[in-house]
Amino acid sequence: MSEMVIRQVDPAGERARILGVLAASLPAAAPAERFDWLYLGNPDGPALVWLAEQDGVALGTSAAHRRRMRVDGTVVDALLLGDFAVDHAHRALGPALRLLRATLAPLRDGPFAFSYDFCSASMQAVYRRMQVDSRGHSERWMHPVSMARLLAAKTGRPTLGAVVGGLGDLLWRGRQALRRRAAGVAVAPLATDCGPEFDALDARLARRHGVSAVRDAAYLNWRYRRNPVWPHAILCARRGGTLRGHAIVRPTQPRLVALVELQAEDTEVAQALLSAAADWANARGAAALHVEVLAEGPAARLVQALGCVRREAHAGPMVCRPADSPHAGTLDAAEQWWLMGGDRDV
Repeated sequence: MSEMVIRQVDPAGERARILGVLAASLPAAAPAERFDWLYLGNPDGPALVWLAEQDGVALGTSAAHRRRMRVDGTVVDALLLGDFAVDHAHRALGPALRLLRATLAPLRDGPFAFSYDFCSASMQAVYRRMQVDSRGHSERWMHPVSMARLLAAKTGRPTLGAVVGGLGDLLWRGRQALRRRAAGVAVAPLATDCGPEFDALDARLARRHGVSAVRDAAYLNWRYRRNPVWPHAILCARRGGTLRGHAIVRPTQPRLVALVELQAEDTEVAQALLSAAADWANARGAAALHVEVLAEGPAARLVQALGCVRREAHAGPMVCRPADSPHAGTLDAAEQWWLMGGDRDV
């Protein structure tokens, strides 16, 4: 057999072969509508894709999705890596290392400032072989929506949950109502596409964090309004008719809702959005909101200040950058990164 060859390919021209590899090795990533949206429809540009082939047969693939990010207030082009898949019979360290090195080559040869990757434990081992460590830790936080449902699920006794949890719900909702009034903002679901007011809000928030994604209207409409994988709701907080923040939620399990984005000009707006997200989840029978953040970053400090409860932690994203990056100090500091669940691949 000939040696495995790795080459960068056109995602549109090689669509069928890429989907074939994903269907065999990573089925959750194989739906055609997901591919067309994620690989070809991204407003920041089509994905960069590599195929690993042997004797003309595609055995592996990897993707790097373009994303505009801000580092120290400057917009840069970055890559979010995902859909790394290798045929089961070839899942040795050597082929995986070769494919990953090819995927990271644009950081050396191209215009990209850095890449980041929320990956599996097996992929973390490949990165560590390349002497790349995770950037901090990802944490999941929980915000209760219904004590009655939480207790019923935990104890398996719906009656006990209804009685004891019902009292907790009365107290909790009263506290939430007070916080919502204190914020003095109006929160409502967005019924249309995101418009210029989202561009204006993104510009106002641009310099708050060392590393964060551009969240303008074009990105939000593509990422959440057009998403074929998950349905999302966008909750908008306005004060005096001006957009002051937004939260984005999606159901993930029958009793859980994920809060994947929370952007706000101040803590009061953030509190109003969190309360509205909890109300949205409660109306759909959820027991809790789950929020994923980078443990060392400002998003974790915000959700803690809002009263969320820390749950489990695991390795954060793997971050690669050129050795001579002018932003090395910021990119290497986990406390500079604003990352939430919406910053993952799909």
